Amino acid sequence: MKYAIILATTLGFAGAALAADGPTMEQCKGGSKADYSKTWSAADFKKACDSMMKK
Repeated sequence: MKYAIILATTLGFAGAALAADGPTMEQCKGGSKADYSKTWSAADFKKACDSMMKK
């Protein structure tokens, strides 16, 4: 049981870290801005937003 809790916690943190790598819905609706280039390239921003908008 202890290992199941540790595994679930680890997977939760990993999922949160992956979600933080992409732009938010509000950022996608606002479009790519110059200050986003510190985090994402224009192509990565567009790809992430395109896949998010299809859902």
